Amino acid sequence: MDIVGLVQSMTAADILLLLFFAAAFVFGFFQGVTRGLMVFGTWAFAFVLAANLWQPLGTWLSGYWTQFETGYSEMLAFGIAFTVALVLASIAVAVFTKRAPLLGRWPILDEVLGGFLMLAVALLLVAGAIIGLDTFYAGRPLQGIVDVSWVTGLHTALVDSVVGGWVRDTIVPFVLAVLAPFIPGEIRQLVLG
Repeated sequence: MDIVGLVQSMTAADILLLLFFAAAFVFGFFQGVTRGLMVFGTWAFAFVLAANLWQPLGTWLSGYWTQFETGYSEMLAFGIAFTVALVLASIAVAVFTKRAPLLGRWPILDEVLGGFLMLAVALLLVAGAIIGLDTFYAGRPLQGIVDVSWVTGLHTALVDSVVGGWVRDTIVPFVLAVLAPFIPGEIRQLVLG
């Protein structure tokens, strides 16, 4: 696809994702490599925890959220567990660590690498959101589902966007392959088909 066609096919979700990625780079630039690595670790921890809690927590939630299918409650459980674990772990990193350049002799290199690390974490956050949403929505028609409308809207926006489609086609399979020993195989089957 040519660059003009690519730009013309972009949606509002694409613009928001690109702004999110730019903000992540700037944030990482000011945090440096050390905190970037820690945030990368918090993402991995939160994702693996959410992937392992999605069914038991979802089953428990479906006992209370009887208007939703069990699979939908499991998807919401993944999102809740992922978000809570990520926020709490990120707060712990921010509170209990201070900025310490890993490359003290080359501060600009430390800042640029920190920016790229946070950009990678932002891509992984989007991939994690797509994986969580796809545990329910992948390959399913959206008509007739009892759901929370903004969650369906988020899934549709991510899937229909150029950037979200690229993340779904490239980063999601990579994440699921790398973390396969630590996450249930059923997630991989639901997301990748």
